[in-house]
Amino acid sequence: MSLVNQPRKEPEREAAEVLRELTNRGFSAYMVGGCVRDKLLKREFCDIDIATSALPEQVRAVFAANPAVEIIPTGEKHGTLTVRFPLSGNSFEVTTYRLDGEYSDSRRPESVEFVADIAADLSRRDFTVNAIAYDVFSDEYIDPFGGIADIQRKIIRAVGNPAERFTEDALRIMRALRFSAVLGFEIEAETRESAISLVPKIRNVSSERISGEFVKTLTAEFADDALISELGLRIVEQIMPEFRTIINVPHENKWHCCDIYEHTLKVVSGCSGRTLRLAAFFHDLGKGLTKTRGSDGYSHYYGHQEYSELLTRKIMTRLRFSTREIDLVCTLVLYHDAVDGRLSHTSAFTKRLLNKISPETFELLLDLSEADVRAHVPALREHKGKILAQIREDLRYITANKLPYSVRDLALSGSDIMREFSLPPGPLIGELLEYCVEAVIDGTANEKAELLTVIRSKLAE
Repeated sequence: MSLVNQPRKEPEREAAEVLRELTNRGFSAYMVGGCVRDKLLKREFCDIDIATSALPEQVRAVFAANPAVEIIPTGEKHGTLTVRFPLSGNSFEVTTYRLDGEYSDSRRPESVEFVADIAADLSRRDFTVNAIAYDVFSDEYIDPFGGIADIQRKIIRAVGNPAERFTEDALRIMRALRFSAVLGFEIEAETRESAISLVPKIRNVSSERISGEFVKTLTAEFADDALISELGLRIVEQIMPEFRTIINVPHENKWHCCDIYEHTLKVVSGCSGRTLRLAAFFHDLGKGLTKTRGSDGYSHYYGHQEYSELLTRKIMTRLRFSTREIDLVCTLVLYHDAVDGRLSHTSAFTKRLLNKISPETFELLLDLSEADVRAHVPALREHKGKILAQIREDLRYITANKLPYSVRDLALSGSDIMREFSLPPGPLIGELLEYCVEAVIDGTANEKAELLTVIRSKLAE
């Protein structure tokens, strides 16, 4: 069957074409892995992996004369080629059935042995729910390890000996937690206990793989349940030991109804999206270093936002997040208490904060603050919720009407100041401009003559 000039198709339909090409040449081929699991769960999926009895060079030969696809040598040494449809952009990893050799680096096998049996190939996979093959033409499943039953029971269970699976690739320990967070499944007892005992092996995993897996867990539907579990706590303490200062540490005040880490996870649950969930996870991390007992008998955390920002930057840098993402998350962490800690609101506050962060970041900050407020005791929620709504309304009014709140909005420039007062370039000019911004925010008319009068008075002091 020719694949030339085919219209754009859903990934599953193009995957079926790849499978058909292989089976027409006498090879067996199946959909495998997460796509099969999600198909059984009736969840949407895009990534489709294919396993086949064809050797890599045979896969090349099958598609070599077909201009509708291109072959990418993704991991040919380990039996994997990528079949890509340039027209649609869909790609499918096609891997020869194999058994893995020793895992000396806790990530990849040193060698692989190609085999002809799909069941043998499935035996090397991490969890039973991922060790199922699907024949798209007979609509039959190959399930030698009881993965379908585990899906029905909502269980994450290792294939074979859990300790062997986790020792082969320690990232599988984090993957177990991630699948629990994504699917809402329980981790089977032997698998869970083995994972907990082997958590220290995660230190052998690269920072990039750790951060990638952690973010997938953090952004999952059941992240709070996963991260409060014993395995979740052990993993967090292993990859981010800074969290030991807030786990199981009570707030000891009248504004919170749970300990600091539990509150953190409540805020995470109230946020959506990668950026906000990262900021929510880190926002109170500095409380463990700033806890003091006040004369009122309650614990206070003065300056915790600055410590939280410092720790967030340290952790995210260590785990190789991008500089851009680190800066945005740290900004949200640093200013979160400036917004949700307010007991009243003025337009001047909104303008002053806008002078430090962009309107887009301010909107994210309000989303984070709303989630934080919802995680407080009921007595505070209504009052603070109203204040946050006022701030958001004010923010949108200021930006929509282009009201001045920064140096770039002033009716005069640094050149105007230097010319009027015969001043040389230097830090003083910037200080005078910021002084004018403060004056405008406080009500001075944003007019050149008025601002020159403000500066004249300042220089006369």
